Amino acid sequence: MGDLYLFGTVHTDPDGAFRLGSALEFVSPDKIFIEISEDRTHALFANTLEDKMREHEENIASWEEQGFTLTPDQRTRLLEIARFKNKDYGYELTAPTNYQTVHPQTEIHYVDLAAKSAEFTNGLREAFNMPSPQLTETQKRNILAGLEHSVEAHQRSFRILAEREYGESMDSAVYMRMMAENPELLEKETRHLTPEAREAFYHVVSPERNNAIAQGIRDGHNAKVVSAGVMGAFHLYIVAGLLEDLKPNVILLNQIPVPQ
Repeated sequence: MGDLYLFGTVHTDPDGAFRLGSALEFVSPDKIFIEISEDRTHALFANTLEDKMREHEENIASWEEQGFTLTPDQRTRLLEIARFKNKDYGYELTAPTNYQTVHPQTEIHYVDLAAKSAEFTNGLREAFNMPSPQLTETQKRNILAGLEHSVEAHQRSFRILAEREYGESMDSAVYMRMMAENPELLEKETRHLTPEAREAFYHVVSPERNNAIAQGIRDGHNAKVVSAGVMGAFHLYIVAGLLEDLKPNVILLNQIPVPQ
């Protein structure tokens, strides 16, 4: 059987695009399997950085309608932070696509269960407490407190948070499996969510997703190829266990050094 590499990513890693691009160049895969359904690839490719920035502009405008107005300096700083945070949005998809552009013989396969993009994304925003256009008083206080710090401080914070997620990925995998196997625990974790958010959360932790990712890799990998699987870090160890007989090389992306 050919070499199989499984890369665990953190979706918000600000160095993820560099790390994943470097990893792919190093292992030179013939096939890349990505934890995303094909229906969601279209939404990600269509949603550019400038689209994300326009969304932030629209959010700020909606805040003003709610009576929450930023100073010009605060607004500029907030948008600069947002640009840094979103500069590599969807890098798990774009880095393999960029690799394929240079190495056109490489195949890309999407190995995940389908999800309705708009509903799924909206549900995720609530399930994982992402900011929304309708601000609460707590969110307003948090925004103003955050804007007291420099852009560089926020950049350091993003890197620290990403590193923490990498470090907690194995524990997250264990807890995800516990929720998938224990309906009472899953209900406890999601009872405060709307039905839309609850459905998105169920989709994230569903064991069917890990099975689909693993099976997609198993079906496509063979003795004649080098394969790379790219997935969220908390899927990594579960999928690696399902593919244990293939003896995968399991790598968290933060093991890839980043130039200082």
